[in-house]
Amino acid sequence: MPYVLLNSQPGILETFFSKILNVIFDFIYSISPVYSLGIAIILFTILIKVLLLPIALKQYTSTKKMKIIQPEMKIIQDKYKDKKDQESQQKMVAEMNALYGKHGTTPLSGCLPALIQIPIIFALFNVLRDAYIYISELSNKYDLIVAKVMTLPNYKELFEPLLKTKQLLIKDINSVDNLKTLASNINNTEWTALINKMPDSVASALPSLITAKNNIEGFFTINLTNVPSYTDISILIPIITALTTYLSIKVTSASTKSAKDPKAPVGDDTASQIERSMATMIYFIPGLIFITAFSFPSGLGIYWLLGNIFSIFQQLFFDKYIKVSTKDSVKNAADTSFVASDISIPITTKGGVVNEVRNKRSKKRK
Repeated sequence: MPYVLLNSQPGILETFFSKILNVIFDFIYSISPVYSLGIAIILFTILIKVLLLPIALKQYTSTKKMKIIQPEMKIIQDKYKDKKDQESQQKMVAEMNALYGKHGTTPLSGCLPALIQIPIIFALFNVLRDAYIYISELSNKYDLIVAKVMTLPNYKELFEPLLKTKQLLIKDINSVDNLKTLASNINNTEWTALINKMPDSVASALPSLITAKNNIEGFFTINLTNVPSYTDISILIPIITALTTYLSIKVTSASTKSAKDPKAPVGDDTASQIERSMATMIYFIPGLIFITAFSFPSGLGIYWLLGNIFSIFQQLFFDKYIKVSTKDSVKNAADTSFVASDISIPITTKGGVVNEVRNKRSKKRK
């Protein structure tokens, strides 16, 4: 299946992230070429998620504060419920903004991690789609393959019929770059058929080069630079990606779920409206991810599903160890100390979060 999404031209982001991926890849490749690209993607994912941890924590605290101030938001909304004129609506917006400022939160702060992920995904898509260009060692392998193929006087006769079966942007294979593009889209079965038609001088050299590039691109029989297929094991990538997306949304929605005010009219509770939206998204987004994953390189699916798994455990950790309060609720929360295992997290007078690691022995002595 051809790539149909995110066909942007290589740019600054691709160059930047490909350099990071190349540094990680070269380190892994120096240890073992086998699965090197897959392992590099795993380490790259972990690196990105760790770097985004402070932002994720800010998102978490902001979301929790929004949950805490729901009753105050409801009072303001009820105050202007029947006032639809422009002046009243402007006053409501002003009061809501003042409320957000008072408690140090904003509805948009929860969107920041997702917004940061978008350019990373766009860039990684292009890097993995054109890994034969961006990954230096893999590019070298394709250079050797193409150089060997182009020594054949009739290489165009061999490869042009195959070009017609591929939905590629290139129209011919007259240049090295175009032939590399075609070569990157040829599977092992097609390579075997082509090699059988070549003279021994070339046919004897190509299998080892193809094996070397397969060792880089492959990850447990899945080619990470190709899109998943419905007919082989690579279909597991979209399935697991969609499943982990569902679980990630489920865990997050459970964390932010608010108790409904029993006095509120049915359908009039703001928290309930948000939760109904979440209930829709929890099925829609994983379904969308499953469908679109068949247009992404499998390596991007690996990045996405590992990111989901990281986010799930991150959310569970935050729920267990991070205590959040707003400025006005500090006095009430200060009487309750939070201790789990050997980690305690007291509330600051500004409503922030302070992580304080205490030794179990010192607690026992007390």
